[in-house]
Order: sequence, then C-alpha cells, then structure tokens
Amino acid sequence: MAVASLSASRLHALLDLAPDDPPGYRELADLVRLLVLDGRIPAGTRLPSERELTA
Repeated sequence: MAVASLSASRLHALLDLAPDDPPGYRELADLVRLLVLDGRIPAGTRLPSERELTA
C-alpha cells in the first residue's frame, strides 16, 4: 500500500502560517496534531522534512 505524502506548501496552507513568522516546534506539532485529528491530514501521511518547511 502506498503512503500518502504532503508537500511543504500544502502543509503551510493547511496551517495558515505566515511564511516570515515560523512557529516554534511545539506550536507546529500541536497544529499538525489538530489537522490529523480533524481529518484534514490523513493518519499515516508522510509530512515534508524540516528543511522543506523552512524554505
């Protein structure tokens, strides 16, 4: 079975973050957790790397 993946730009759009004001790691983790819990990111989806997120 293939693993879904999510691009950095799509994750930024889902998180509704300003690109010049990145959140701390805890805020990011909490926001991603909420997106998984409400179904906007399916469980098991491969997320972008830390390097991609900071670009």
